[in-house]
Amino acid sequence: MSIYDTYASAKNKIKELNEVVRQLEPQILDEVSALSAPMKTDHGTFSKVTTVKWSYSDSIAGKEKELKGEISELKAREVEDGTASSMEVIGLRFRAIKGVGKEK
Repeated sequence: MSIYDTYASAKNKIKELNEVVRQLEPQILDEVSALSAPMKTDHGTFSKVTTVKWSYSDSIAGKEKELKGEISELKAREVEDGTASSMEVIGLRFRAIKGVGKEK
């Protein structure tokens, strides 16, 4: 098998495994989202992660393309004056136990 075949095969396996993870993540997130502490398993720790995403007005979105350097200042002003809105996004974090699940 050539290095190119090996690389292509590895990329395909990664793609397939990413799809499995994408399908399992919402199910695990449903289970851990109600927990007040991370869930520890034999494989590692699962915990929910909350991030904030901002959505800005149309005027900011249009100016963003034109004024990439100055836009962060405009966004900061909208956050300060309350024009910008925020949304919490809950995700999943998994920290594997070192050495567990590694093939030898």
